[in-house]
Amino acid sequence: MIICSFIDGVIRPAKVVFIPQRAERAPGKDERRIILKVGLVDTVTKAAGAMQKTANGSDIANATSFLGNLGISFNAGSGYVILKIGPFILACGNANATTTSDGNLNVTLPTSFPNTVMFSDATQANSSYATDTNPIIYSPYAIGSGPITAAGFAARNSKTGAPLVNTVVAARYLVIGF
Repeated sequence: MIICSFIDGVIRPAKVVFIPQRAERAPGKDERRIILKVGLVDTVTKAAGAMQKTANGSDIANATSFLGNLGISFNAGSGYVILKIGPFILACGNANATTTSDGNLNVTLPTSFPNTVMFSDATQANSSYATDTNPIIYSPYAIGSGPITAAGFAARNSKTGAPLVNTVVAARYLVIGF
């Protein structure tokens, strides 16, 4: 039998042990030493409180902290999701606000983009488009370099192209940057 150690993500052979095969033998001192060398005592102790694959994550004690460690955060009440992948940040959410006197919708983002925003878009967030007689088009506009904490969209009536001045609107936005 070869006993290996697992250090820093690398498996290394530690010791070669020969165990004679005997038909009627109780576990002896050699077997206990092998278990200790391999580290099974610690493994058994740690496994007692370990997460189980069959629970599919439902046994995570602090799911919000766990997701944060993966770069994922959300707030169901405020309606946003943030996903951080390496240096890139993706933020999406809902915005209910009043447009400016120029007909622009300014959305305060749930996170800061330290350098720049590469892409932003917004869509109308009405519950039913079938009865909507005046759909809104949102056009993103440049907002400068970082740190960026807001996104801007020109809100226009899709039929007339007229700005929606001082109008309460609902939008769903997606912003990608780093």
